[in-house]
Order: sequence, then structure tokens, then C-alpha cells
Amino acid sequence: MQVVINIQLPLVHQKEPLESPKRFKVWRWGRRTGKTRGAQIAACVGHGSLPNGKGFIHGGEILWIARDYKNSDTVWRKEILKRFANKPGFYINKQDRRVISEGNGGSLTITSAENIDSDRGGDWDGVIVDEGAHMDLDYVWNEVIRPGLVDRHGWAIIMSTTKAGSHFNDLCERIMGGTMGNAWGHWYLTAFDNPKLDKKELTDLVDEYVDEVKLKQEVYAELVVPGGLAFPEWNSAVHTSMAEPPKDWVWAGCMDWGYVNPGVFLLAALGPDAEVAFRWEYKFQKTEPYQVGFQIGTKLRSYPRLMYITCDAQMFASTQSEVSVADDVQKGLRDALGNEACPGLISAPKGPNSLITTKMQVHEALRWTPSKDNPNRPESRWKAPRMTFHPECAYAITTIPKLRRDEDNPEKVDTTGEDHAYDAIRYLLATHRPIPSGFDQREVAPNRHPGFTGKRRKPRWERDDEPVLSDGRYQRGAFL
Repeated sequence: MQVVINIQLPLVHQKEPLESPKRFKVWRWGRRTGKTRGAQIAACVGHGSLPNGKGFIHGGEILWIARDYKNSDTVWRKEILKRFANKPGFYINKQDRRVISEGNGGSLTITSAENIDSDRGGDWDGVIVDEGAHMDLDYVWNEVIRPGLVDRHGWAIIMSTTKAGSHFNDLCERIMGGTMGNAWGHWYLTAFDNPKLDKKELTDLVDEYVDEVKLKQEVYAELVVPGGLAFPEWNSAVHTSMAEPPKDWVWAGCMDWGYVNPGVFLLAALGPDAEVAFRWEYKFQKTEPYQVGFQIGTKLRSYPRLMYITCDAQMFASTQSEVSVADDVQKGLRDALGNEACPGLISAPKGPNSLITTKMQVHEALRWTPSKDNPNRPESRWKAPRMTFHPECAYAITTIPKLRRDEDNPEKVDTTGEDHAYDAIRYLLATHRPIPSGFDQREVAPNRHPGFTGKRRKPRWERDDEPVLSDGRYQRGAFL
């Protein structure tokens, strides 16, 4: 007997995360992005997860965890009963909300985080965690789900919008920071990435939000914190870019030093129209200055030569041994790169209003104009932000959107947050000025004498290219 089960094909934005071989997948997707339908495909027919990405139709035992009973009931009725009720070869257990494939014993069970303890001791081929930011994900994952995936080498999809302070947000940051291992993958999408949705309707939805934090979390799935955002311009879809900066731009670095607290180095390419493209970052903590410099220098061998590295002025303060942090970092850089290729460390300008001034510079660099049809895309190339970050700059990408305004002075950033990447960026913007197109930082213009008129030195605008002999006469074609 042939049985027809209607399971839609994945949409364009769902294909990559479904086809990925990552065993544990985190989908940080905004509202109406297609999380439930994408996960339903994986639960039923499987996905690319290794070593075992099968769904329940092919014999897998799959558990779907919604945040509460109401949400789990919605998934059960709309996604499961709608497709499998009264279908030959499938048994429906309405009490346990489970559908079983009678041919091979595969099953899909819908439950809720409110009742998660009843699933202790389970054994699964795959688990869907729905709206993980809105449940006690730390307990659900570590105490119940992860142990139940050991025997079968099972897979998991954890999907959600974001919520400030949640374990889900923390998990996203850890994956992006590279601390969760190769089995984990992270995907970020917003509702505007769903080709099935009316963009005008989404634009109207965005306009109706009053609370900027809720907008960032619900629609754009940004990793933010409660309170007034220091940089509401931030949009991960716009300010992160996989594009490689041109090698003929001016390359420079910026660093915020830390030993007990984290420190960070950011590598940037500076364009002729004031573009700032951050390409790579190095986060460090409890690491000696020399080792920090050597590690940075080793990585910089793969990039164009740097013009300079701008740092906090405190790095140049001498210790009791009369050797500053900057001295040791510089020595590490020199040992890794050699004298000729080693960039110099310079102190960032400081002043009584530098915190306010540099915050305004960051605002200007992040500013962009959204398209009328899609608030998640710039209106044009000329309305795009001047500052972008490569995904390898994960620490900057995850901390800058969470910075809050100072309650006492909204023109400043609340320094109780993780502002280390922000500080490094401030130093760079305070130091850097746009470089004219065609500038080559490795070439130095010859210092030519302007010559003399009688006994007086010629002004620069009357300079001859002909050098002057010792007796004051010109000799065409001679070189000093």
C-alpha cells in the first residue's frame, strides 16, 4: 500500500541549516522565519546531521520539546495530526501525543518543558527544542536531553528568538566564540529572510513596535540586554559581512588591554571613503603581554602589512622595572614579524570629552538607511554602514549590541557591561582619518629640496625637480 504524506520542501533559507552535517544546530531566528516548519522537516524525514540525522519516518525516535503545554498542543494539532491522522501505517497515541511509524518503529513525541522531568532516562535519535530562550534551557539540555543522546549519537536542533539573560543567548555567544566545539553550528536569520512573507506586512509590523529591545529580540533575534541600547543602529544582518576587505586598503589594528578582565585585539581594513572593515579578532585573558604580541604577530603574517596598532594610553605606563605592557607586546610582535614588517604601537588620543566624542564616531560608523521594502537591508550601497564585521570577530559582534546607555549620561556607554571590543574600536576611530584613494602606506615620497632663487629658498609651489649643486647652480638630470 502506498501512503502519501505531505511534507513541504525546505525553503531557500532553510536548506543550509538542514543540509549541514553539524550534530547540534542552534537556530537564532526571528518571528515568522519558518523555525517550526524547518524543524518539522528534520523531525519527519531527517537532515544532514552526522553521524545519524534520520527522522522518525525512517525509524528514528524523535522528541519535540515546546516551552509550555499550549505551544506543544499547537505543534501537535497543526504539524502532526494534520499530516498523520488516519494514515495507514501510522499509529496515533493522542494521550501521549505520539505518532509511531508501524513499519520500522520510529516515533515522534511532542512534550513541553513544563513536563520535562517525565522524559528523564529517555533515549533519542534526535531532539527539537522549540523556543529555547523562553524555558530553563540549562536544565532541559544538561540534565535531561544531552544524556539521552549519548547511546544513539543523537542530534539536536535548538531554535528560538532571543531573550536577554537566557541560556539560549549564552549558548549562541559561546558557539560564535568557538568554545563549544566542532559539533555545534549556529545560524542567524530574521523574518525578512523568509521569501514567503509579504515584506510590506513585515515593515508595518516593525513600525508598530515601541520597545526597541523587544523589537530587536522578537523580530531581529538580536543578542541584547534590557535597558536603553547604546547603539540601536546595530543589525547583525547588515553589520556582519563575509566579504574580504581589499588588500590595497590601509590595514591597522586596535587593542584594549586586559589581564584579569578580557582584552581584545581587532584587525581592520580602512577604506578611502572612511570604511572600517574588521576582519579578525583575538580575545585574551590572563596572558602575558609578550605572548599576546607574539600570538597576534603570528596571525598577522597572513594579512597585508599593518600601518599601526592603536592602544589605550595606560599600556604605555612604565612598571617598576621601567618596562611597559606596550613594550612587551611590541617585542612579541617584533619576534613574530621581524623588524621591517612589525607595526608600531601608538597611544589613542585622550581628552576630557573623548568618551562622548568617540561614542558619536561609533554611531556615525554604524549608521545606515534601511530599504523601504526591507528594513533588514540598506537602501543602497551608499546608504550602507561604513563599519562592518567579519563573522570571525565574534566577540565584538556579540558584545556591541548588548551595550547600554549610561543612565546618568545618555551620551556615554554604561561601562559595567563588556565594553572591551567597543573600547578598542573607539581607539581606532579616534586615531584614524580617511586615507585618499590610491595611498600606499609602504611608499614614502622623496624629500626633494625646492631649490633657490638667488639667495632665497624657493617656496614649495615653485620647486624644481632638478637638484641643486653645491655651488648653487642647477644641473639637469643630476641626482642628489
